[in-house]
Amino acid sequence: MGIIPTTPFFIFCFLSWDFLKAFPAHTNDFRLLKTMAMSMFFNCLGLGDNKKIIIWSWCNEYGSLTPYEPLVSNKIEEMFQTGTQSMNLGIVEPTLSNYQLDLANMKQIRLASGKQRTINRLLLFNDHVLAKGIIWEFQAENIWTSYDIDISNHLEIAYQQNASLLDLQHFGQPYKIDFQQWIQIRYNSGTQRKIRRRALSHQYQTENFTSQLSVQSQGGIQKQKKHVSRAHPYNTLQVATGSSNLLNSLTPASSVHKRTTVYRQVSKPFLTDTSKKEAVTESLPTVQKITLDTLGATPFLRSGLEVLGRYMIGVTQNIDKNDCAICCDKLNEPSSYGDNMSGSSDVVELCFCKHQFHKLCLLTMYNSVHKGNSLQCPCCNTIYGEKTGTCPPGTMEWYIDKDLHLAGYEDYSTICISYHMSPGIQGPEHPHPGQRYKARGFPRTAFLPDCNQGRKVLKLLIEAFVRRLTFTIGTSTTTGEQNTLTWNEIHHKTESYGNAFGHGYPDPKYLDNVLMELASHGVVE
Repeated sequence: MGIIPTTPFFIFCFLSWDFLKAFPAHTNDFRLLKTMAMSMFFNCLGLGDNKKIIIWSWCNEYGSLTPYEPLVSNKIEEMFQTGTQSMNLGIVEPTLSNYQLDLANMKQIRLASGKQRTINRLLLFNDHVLAKGIIWEFQAENIWTSYDIDISNHLEIAYQQNASLLDLQHFGQPYKIDFQQWIQIRYNSGTQRKIRRRALSHQYQTENFTSQLSVQSQGGIQKQKKHVSRAHPYNTLQVATGSSNLLNSLTPASSVHKRTTVYRQVSKPFLTDTSKKEAVTESLPTVQKITLDTLGATPFLRSGLEVLGRYMIGVTQNIDKNDCAICCDKLNEPSSYGDNMSGSSDVVELCFCKHQFHKLCLLTMYNSVHKGNSLQCPCCNTIYGEKTGTCPPGTMEWYIDKDLHLAGYEDYSTICISYHMSPGIQGPEHPHPGQRYKARGFPRTAFLPDCNQGRKVLKLLIEAFVRRLTFTIGTSTTTGEQNTLTWNEIHHKTESYGNAFGHGYPDPKYLDNVLMELASHGVVE
């Protein structure tokens, strides 16, 4: 039952309503602010439902929020309300005994590896699919996995509307859902996975909507204000379901088409000044799909002496008094890599940057990394020749999504880039020739604003891929897994909504930063 407002309060709500209707919704945060304020207005008038459910979730490296099962979530809430700082999930679900929760820092810790993931406390209105006791899942390697909380709600809406297909590309996912065959289909590769709609055996805990709203910023736990009670804690993410029509009309929050949005506190939203929007004059690449085939994976390799001979000259006088940057021995003394070998005292100078090294040290460095017929000075990173990498066979393709708008670039369409890589056998240019390498999380999708600078970055990313610089085989910094494909120090934005892990927008410096990273690999206009 809603609260019957007094006349002054009604006038205040009416004026606030009129202001919010007129306020330009430049960002998702402002759209959600309007949605939540309008939903509160309806609740105060008794036109909405004032109950919310409490859901605890963990966040993966792509920013997806995966809900814990109700019994687990409710137990976490119970421990959280009592002020517990740490708990093992095995106390409620024995199969999760390898996971410890640090409630003080909002982290889930895998005990076997020490890997940490952020956890969130979410408040969802009871018209959300999870509040109705339904969850959507897909099958991966014979294990049923929950969809992201946002995606799950979209699936339920489409299902209730008797849709036959649902395109998830608009939500940053390279899939389409076939409700007739109950499968998820990955674009381009055609990989299919089973999906299901499962009824939950238990319900999530509820909380009254009229309680004080609170928000957790991404920077961890903030100091609790005195007037905030423990029952309505500050380390909470508000999640609202609201109709897109609600922004421009008096449609209630229970309207048919909804989008779930995580409401995070932001100090200064990064807004695009529409009055200064630049005209897009930069051309797009003419090729939309680039394939690295097996034949090109191992380029013709020249000997180290042949490559280095192009870029170095011998030095017998005016030898630098500093140490060799590779072996850290004096240049006027033999290289420690030489073991009294002939030529261990030879000193050379790179012809452009003029840095000096032991010839044997430079040759050892060249032979220890991939032999791509190019050389990069270890002192100043000057590149001699055309730098190439060791990325194994795969494909890169891109397209324009006119319906997707990145935060900070709301007036532009979005360039979506997909990388498709498969496991295989390492070649002679890789760390362990003959051994298998893994390819986790492919295809991977990245996003750029379709502005002039975004198009320049796209062209250079294509050039980097052609030179096999985008991925390399090594050890994952995230999981510690060896012999696996990893990014090769050219950062990509893989979150289309939000910036939970720094892999999304807004990020006004990203385009400049990635241009510098590309330049460090010798990829420039």
